[in-house]
Amino acid sequence: MKPAALLFLLLALAGCTRARESPEDQLRAFLAQAEKAVEERDAGALKELIADDYRDEEGRDKRVLVGYATYQMLREGSLHLSTRLLAAEFPEPRRANAVVLAAMARTRIELFSLPDVDADVYRFTLALRRDDEQWQVTRAEWRPATVEDVAGD
Repeated sequence: MKPAALLFLLLALAGCTRARESPEDQLRAFLAQAEKAVEERDAGALKELIADDYRDEEGRDKRVLVGYATYQMLREGSLHLSTRLLAAEFPEPRRANAVVLAAMARTRIELFSLPDVDADVYRFTLALRRDDEQWQVTRAEWRPATVEDVAGD
């Protein structure tokens, strides 16, 4: 699986939340929503979670990212995503920066039981903004995860 497809699948970090949850709890709930959206192959739900002004350092915008992710979801068949929030900071009440590990495979997986699973694992650095109680990803950078990333939990 290509990193851009995995990135898009992570974008469900920007789902709806309940006001009583702490900001970190909200991000963890978004990760759970991302996993569900991937398994349900719900590209429409993922599209809503990307900011209209999304841009990454490769020049991709929302339209490009949505198109690529939709293609990957249709092409890949059954996909399973397992995520782990490594760090989160909130420089402003409606802004967040998060570091997330994500593993993607064709079979159900747990992120930290990977030795027995064929999965692609990436480390994402995400910038998010909350509008009307919905988080949206505004920028993302990613790279393949290292042993230190996985073991550093």
